Amino acid sequence: RFEPTGTSLEVKEGRLSIIGSIIINDVQFWSVAYLPYESSGVVIKYELTAQFFQDSHAFLLIDTLAAPTRTCAQEFDSPFSRLIRASGGVFNQSDVDYLFGDFADLSHSREYRICFTPTGAKADLQETGLSLYGQLHTSGLTLNGVDLGGGGVASLPKIPGNRLRFNKRNRPYVAGEAIAFIALQGECADPDDNPSALTAGSSGDLA
Repeated sequence: RFEPTGTSLEVKEGRLSIIGSIIINDVQFWSVAYLPYESSGVVIKYELTAQFFQDSHAFLLIDTLAAPTRTCAQEFDSPFSRLIRASGGVFNQSDVDYLFGDFADLSHSREYRICFTPTGAKADLQETGLSLYGQLHTSGLTLNGVDLGGGGVASLPKIPGNRLRFNKRNRPYVAGEAIAFIALQGECADPDDNPSALTAGSSGDLA
């Protein structure tokens, strides 16, 4: 039979806000969301755990290096933050392209904390526990000579002879670089999701 232990467990909500995850080019992230930097056309969506999508939704991106401890409201009008509008569960494309596109306003290789306001107002800002990170490793894919741009989703025909290339937009390729294709909800750093050899769910290392 069970006996008392003198210990306890407090269960809290798993999310800081109603934003459950960030989805970039159909890839879902629950903590840090990575996107191709200096690549226009990246599609950013968000998942709600409550409420309905509204045209008044907006997100505030805060530079975590420049303002690591300040609250969302404190950074609303700060030079270290940028506001992104959203509608129907999708970040405004013009805003995304301006901040992370071909002539990016924000820096690469830096984490930006995501705050959310359902009304667009400063008073309603809330933490999400999520962040965005612009990576330089690849700006997208070229499939059979067609540049998909923005890290767009490729529709690959299941026939031999397809030619797939990853782009680095004005940056040199380095010997030893490799890419791998894994499940949309897999973790790149997890060897179970991303083994070095070909499996049913992963391409393995493609040099």
